[in-house]
Amino acid sequence: MRTTPVSRLLPFAFLAVALVLHLRLATAPGGALATASLLDTDSYTRLLRVIQLWQGGGWFDNVVYRLGAPEGMPLHWTRPLDLLIMGPAALLRGFGLADGPALWWAAMFVCPALHALSCLVAVWAARALWPRDAAWFAALVLLAQESVLGYGAVGRADHHVLILLLGVAAIGALLRAAIDPGARRMALAGGVFGGLGLWIGPEALIILVPALAAFGLIFVFDEADGLAMARQGLRASIGFTVAVALALAIDVAPSAYLTAQSDRVSILHLVLGLAMASVFGAGLLAGGRGGAGRLRRLLAGGGAAVVAVGMLSLLFPDFYRSSLAIDDPVMNQVLGRIAEMQPLRFWTRAGLSDLLTGVGGTLLGLVVLPLALRRGPDERARRALFVLLLVLVASFGATLAFRRFVVEYAAAGAIATAGAIAFAGVALARSRPLARAAGLILAAFAGTVLLPALGREIAPPTVTTAACDRDALARFLIERRGGAGQTRDDPVVLIDSIDLAPALAFKTPFRFVGAPYHRGLEPMRDTVDFFGTADDSVARAILARRDVALVVLCRGGPGLREDIPGSIGSRLAAGTAIPAFLHPVPLRQGLARDFAIFSVGGDLATAR
Repeated sequence: MRTTPVSRLLPFAFLAVALVLHLRLATAPGGALATASLLDTDSYTRLLRVIQLWQGGGWFDNVVYRLGAPEGMPLHWTRPLDLLIMGPAALLRGFGLADGPALWWAAMFVCPALHALSCLVAVWAARALWPRDAAWFAALVLLAQESVLGYGAVGRADHHVLILLLGVAAIGALLRAAIDPGARRMALAGGVFGGLGLWIGPEALIILVPALAAFGLIFVFDEADGLAMARQGLRASIGFTVAVALALAIDVAPSAYLTAQSDRVSILHLVLGLAMASVFGAGLLAGGRGGAGRLRRLLAGGGAAVVAVGMLSLLFPDFYRSSLAIDDPVMNQVLGRIAEMQPLRFWTRAGLSDLLTGVGGTLLGLVVLPLALRRGPDERARRALFVLLLVLVASFGATLAFRRFVVEYAAAGAIATAGAIAFAGVALARSRPLARAAGLILAAFAGTVLLPALGREIAPPTVTTAACDRDALARFLIERRGGAGQTRDDPVVLIDSIDLAPALAFKTPFRFVGAPYHRGLEPMRDTVDFFGTADDSVARAILARRDVALVVLCRGGPGLREDIPGSIGSRLAAGTAIPAFLHPVPLRQGLARDFAIFSVGGDLATAR
């Protein structure tokens, strides 16, 4: 298909469609624009972090001071998304908007912009394998993929869509590197995109590592071009290592260069890049001499890989678990309530519904790609299809284990599913124009809305429980302090429902103790211990250590509180045997239905 004036307008037409879709969802009941709210806990925490930097906070300071009171809560996030929010905010500031609204609106729209851009980059990536017409279907699939659409919605300030963008770019570059052994820059670019994705979050390794593993397997089993593919893998590993080194130099304090951190970019990942490069280098040195046979290449590459993994395991135990390398009862309790951290039990009715709804049309990629690999037109195309297949299978397995990895799967899934249109076009090539158009429309329908609709149709009835009214509590807290501005010395609130804390910390002149982040285990433990203890002296000590002014109990849960007979939490919920250092705060009827609030009195209040 030749480029025409109409085809040049396709990106702009697609962006217009994406904008309309996102605005329609945002203005629907419950949408971000309809409720004037960000959509989730992480988005509020991200905005707190951005505001802190905007107001002169330290570049290397990863502590959010309105959470984890009184000392603040450390986070594992990195700076690129912060800058993508602050850049447009600075532009809005130039048009006369105040700091607060400028940052708010930039945070509201950063993810839709990244989502739309990811869709367009997916078209470029898909063109490595499919005809130009079919490649555009990758954009439609990625736009319609329900889970990705949720992560990319207006009101979501979340780094997952930025990982998606870089992941799609990495796949597109590595597919071209697999097709053309002379595409050295594409191999380097693929590694660089993977390294930049790792800078955003370790989840990017779910894309890069299987892709490089595919290059390694091609090295072993492809007699003709195996050595060339090993060189491409070496170049990609070098690109990854360079990008990680850049990220370390920019985002890690010099004093922490040698500190291993599995949940954010660190020396661990620099060593990982060097290890991957050494595997390809060793394979080329030992297995590339004198026309070495398949067995020798297998022994060379496989032996180097075993040594590399062993070395990494010795230097950095549990390196492969990333931020999941936390075995703590409190954190496990929190993770057990986070939907995106749950497995997809597709063998159950509810799990199958979630799979069809959340993963949607990209499931077709799991069918299309093996067929394409079997029928690949030539060896070069089959190499690229094999690279994509390994990424697809690995990321799908990760998604079944933890739903949050659906974003990484979608990067490969959208590109693979674009092949459905290519297959339909070939199958219907000799059909009449009307039949051909109908067949293509049906294929497009199946890849975008049919499977999610089926998932919603088979979903079992759900039981909804009334949630505590966060906004009503925010209004109460603002009124309690007379609309005072926010400072680092604001009074501290201990609340059992820690998911509410980031939004309340953003909206009110109060700081909060707990929040659902794995680096904030101590504040979470104090929250659990306070509400779970039956010993008033233990509870009193926690309040004193955290400098707590108010204790808030959400009657609807599911907070970090269990109905343990005799515990502080149970007694506060029942309004009986309340300790002398806690005084019930009178509440309006609606607020009292959702919350019980107590001020901290006695000698604990003297410091305030």
